[in-house]
Amino acid sequence: MKIELTNQSGYIVCEETVKSLVEQVREKEPEIPENLSIVFVDAEAIAELNRKYYRRDGETDVLAFDYENNFAEIILNPSRLEKQAKRLGHSVGYEAGAVLIHGLLHLAGYDHTEPGGEPEHFRRQRELGEKLITGELLEAGEEKQ
Repeated sequence: MKIELTNQSGYIVCEETVKSLVEQVREKEPEIPENLSIVFVDAEAIAELNRKYYRRDGETDVLAFDYENNFAEIILNPSRLEKQAKRLGHSVGYEAGAVLIHGLLHLAGYDHTEPGGEPEHFRRQRELGEKLITGELLEAGEEKQ
């Protein structure tokens, strides 16, 4: 599996932890493309992508794009993840892992936007998160060095 990580967010991202989580999820969900780009961006960038490709206004936490030739891309918004983590009462690193798994499951064919898809998508996300999220993928409110 080839994983390319790009950080344009201003947050510190633990590349090893991200790649390890992706590889472990792919072992359990082999439908996930073998070539994956993971990009951490700011709120403005993800809002622009959300508007352009999904016709939705505003920022979101994650976007997943499945391209041709066994290649996919996941875009994550750490500032949104930090807000969600505070609201949910856990670390931003854990939230980043859970949302990354959510995006990977989209690439594996899970779709909570389809009728009946929500319970299965979120059940699988919780199941994998409980087993696989062991490290902090992201540090809160810190600028990358």
